[in-house]
Amino acid sequence: MEAQRDAAFLADFTVSFKINKKNVAHEFAFKMINVTGYEENLGFQYYHTGEVKMDKGAIMMPNLSYKVEF
Repeated sequence: MEAQRDAAFLADFTVSFKINKKNVAHEFAFKMINVTGYEENLGFQYYHTGEVKMDKGAIMMPNLSYKVEF
């Protein structure tokens, strides 16, 4: 049985603005994913020498969105 890994500390941040009209609503949003820059396990790399290394990486990603509701 493999030992349990440490807990991940991830945080996302979202700011949105919504405009409500009589027949339609518009919403603009900006979201930052993984604001804390936590490095998570992306997989393993296997080498011909028999060495195995854990591949880690921090992915911080911005996201802009626009939504229309009728």
